Amino acid sequence: MRFLDRFFSLFKAKEATSTLHADEVYPLFFLDNLSTGRVIVLSEALRFDAVLDPIKLRDGLTKLIQQGDWRKLGGRLGTQVSDD
Repeated sequence: MRFLDRFFSLFKAKEATSTLHADEVYPLFFLDNLSTGRVIVLSEALRFDAVLDPIKLRDGLTKLIQQGDWRKLGGRLGTQVSDD
């Protein structure tokens, strides 16, 4: 029964995380913030015929997540409690 309790606890609403002073708040777009997108896991597998340079990959991804709207890929998602 503990397995089922742990399994179903994955779908319970999580408490909002506190915002630290060092956190940068980056708003999500409407489609990024849909509740259905919170339970979807996306997995990709790519095959390359040549050996990839890990340093170039790291540098390229680092530059990418520092640009404009791509920054959200390098962040931590949290929820905000409404004061209603």
